Amino acid sequence: MSAAPALIDTNVASFLFSVRPEAALYHRDLHGRRMSVCFQSAAELLAGADIRGWGRTRRRALSAFLATLKIVHTDADLVQTWAHLRAALSKQGRVVATADMWIAAAALRHDLLLVAHDAVFRQIAGLKLVCHA
Repeated sequence: MSAAPALIDTNVASFLFSVRPEAALYHRDLHGRRMSVCFQSAAELLAGADIRGWGRTRRRALSAFLATLKIVHTDADLVQTWAHLRAALSKQGRVVATADMWIAAAALRHDLLLVAHDAVFRQIAGLKLVCHA
């Protein structure tokens, strides 16, 4: 893998895991990149499995998929980045869901390309973003 790593948002991770047609929108952008997900996305995917009552086989497949990704966990610097982002957005009168702010903060903190299928990320200054939504 020669390209810089990328952080994928929950939607893109779901598209890839479920082999949904939307995944094709991002194949070129992700080619040759090590993919990561924010802890928030991993939690959302696991919660989705619980909500939908997935059985053992599908849950194991999700766990195997998550094991192929680097999970970006919180640390003091990520918490500080999230706090600054929250404050900046608030001052601008912009509303971004807490979950999306964690994903954006992880991308900003680690200087990662964010590959997302959610236009809300376009309003966050400084993100290196690919979004085909």
